[in-house]
Order: sequence, then C-alpha cells, then structure tokens
Amino acid sequence: MSRQLHFGEQFVAIDVVGKTKEDVIGMLARQLQQHGYVKDSFLPALLEREKVYATGLPLKKYGVAIPHTDVIHVNEPAIAVAILTEPVQFQMMGSPETDVSVDIVFVLAVKDPSEQIYMLESLMNLFQNDELMDSLRHAASRTEAMQLIARELKLTALEGGERGAAIDS
Repeated sequence: MSRQLHFGEQFVAIDVVGKTKEDVIGMLARQLQQHGYVKDSFLPALLEREKVYATGLPLKKYGVAIPHTDVIHVNEPAIAVAILTEPVQFQMMGSPETDVSVDIVFVLAVKDPSEQIYMLESLMNLFQNDELMDSLRHAASRTEAMQLIARELKLTALEGGERGAAIDS
C-alpha cells in the first residue's frame, strides 16, 4: 500500500534564521499555502493549536517540533521541514510549562486523521535515530536533507517526481 504525501526540496529549508516559533511555523505554512497544499486557514489554525497542544520534543542532542492541525485546513497532504541555524523556543508536548530549544521543525499537513497518527509514529522512529538526526541537523543542502528524511520515512517519488512522494507501507 502506498500513502500519498507531498514532500520535495521546495518544502525543505536549511540554515533558517527565526526569532520565534511563530516565524518558523509561518514560513513553512506559507510555503505549503503558496503551492496550494493548505488553505488560508492553515497558519492561524496551526498557531492556535500550538498554544493549546504544544509540539516541542527534547531529544538527546536536539529539540524538534511537529506542529500540525485539523484536516479541514488541508487541501493535499504534505510535510515541510526547517533546519534552524539557532534554536527557537517551543513548549514541550505534554508539559507546556517547559520550554524546549528546537533545532528542526516538521510542519504536517495531513488530510486523513488516521494518516496523522501514522506520520507521527514514523517521525518518532526518525527522531530515535541519533546518527540520522546528526546528519539531518548538519545537512549541507536541501537535497541532502530531503533525501535523509525521505529514506527514513520510506518515501518514494510520485508521478511527476518534483511534486512529492508517497509513503510506502
């Protein structure tokens, strides 16, 4: 079975400078919106959900965040990633009173609620691979970062390649 998820270089940003989580989330959401994957309501919904359900996760060496929101704000499923030059503060998932210094942000635009669970599980597996996280954090190019993520999440090219990828399961 193949699950459709749009992911490509256009949705990977490296050496991102952001002062706040809102800066970084906004940049990624606007990228998804510009390509038609999400609705105008996506960014406000992401920011509102982040206030209520924090998504920061402290890993061994890095912090990550996985902002996402309700499927009604999504046109087509996609993922966008920002690798930051300096960490920004997010609140910890499950403990919003605790700050997490986040180095990598994964914005999820998922169309099917069951896919959201699958995608979060897949990302958790990626986060547990310390060597991969080191490589991702220090990726020299968008292509390198995209390939690392695609390989770990078992993504393969869709028809029209540059448009996205499919999750093989």
